[in-house]
Amino acid sequence: MQTVTDLPGGGVAIVEKGILSCCGDIFRNFSSNAKVAVITDETVRGLYFDVVRNSFESCGFSVCDYTVKQGENSKNWSEAGKIASFLARNGFTGGDTVVTLGGGVVGDLGAFAASVYHRGIRLCAMPTTILAAIDSSVGGKTAVNLPEGKNLVGTFWQPALVLCDVSVFGTLGATELAEGMGELCKYSLLTGEKFAVNDLKNAENLTGIIKKCVGFKSKIVKRDVFDKNERRILNLGHTYAHAVEKAGAYAVPHGIAVFYGVKKTIDSCYNNGFMSKAEYLRCSEVIADYPEPTVVLPGDDEIRKYILADKKRNGEQITLALLKGFGKPFLKTMPIREAVELLCR
Repeated sequence: MQTVTDLPGGGVAIVEKGILSCCGDIFRNFSSNAKVAVITDETVRGLYFDVVRNSFESCGFSVCDYTVKQGENSKNWSEAGKIASFLARNGFTGGDTVVTLGGGVVGDLGAFAASVYHRGIRLCAMPTTILAAIDSSVGGKTAVNLPEGKNLVGTFWQPALVLCDVSVFGTLGATELAEGMGELCKYSLLTGEKFAVNDLKNAENLTGIIKKCVGFKSKIVKRDVFDKNERRILNLGHTYAHAVEKAGAYAVPHGIAVFYGVKKTIDSCYNNGFMSKAEYLRCSEVIADYPEPTVVLPGDDEIRKYILADKKRNGEQITLALLKGFGKPFLKTMPIREAVELLCR
């Protein structure tokens, strides 16, 4: 059953099992232009590109593709420039479309290129991981990494269309599933709703979870598109997580780093008097529903260094997303060095 959610900027997200095989037919309702560039990675290309290309071509679209290496290290300034040059060589204009087919790295990178090429061309996201489906494919944030830190260069560019095929999640490996669980844990704590994470292979259950997460994020983003106020609660656990990723040279994947960032934040909120013991125990019970990934985290000194370089820093201040309890997020602005101590103590 098709589930449609209105997105910021006038786009829509459609969640449906098997939707990739009919993506071209759906896309005809959003664009009559004939050119589509599919940005994907090596793994996803082998799994789903032919299905997507065949659907687009059967509906009269001309399709070309650009493939990046899998992993966070592909999300860089140089690769974004190569994608822009690829679009230019293939004669793309302002009325054509970039399609991102993949997880968060492909989504962020391809969307960034789409946002700056011709000062912005149409974007369609086809997330192939749970993490991308519930979070990074909606909201309009694009980004590339610099040697100095994660996501330090980016734009806001809303997708015209997000097509989420829940059947693709059956091919996810253990790491990708753990990443999705990390973001789901974050959304559970933010919304105050427990998700049936032990039944993610059930397409109907997963469709409902994705719809709730996308709907929750979309409502917040519509009220704060440019991430100046309320939207920042969606960064729960991310300041610590981004520092873990960068300090470990991206050996710890994003969603897993978020899981540990959320755990660290909950502990810090309780230890610093922002959360009662009863709420702390409640939040801890929710977190316990999610399997804890086995990874080696970088040392505190390295994490501290990259928290100091966090993109959310404003001079000597930073605003952290914290929790008073289950479903009770709040924002607190504090000196950056106080934030470091709060998260790394």
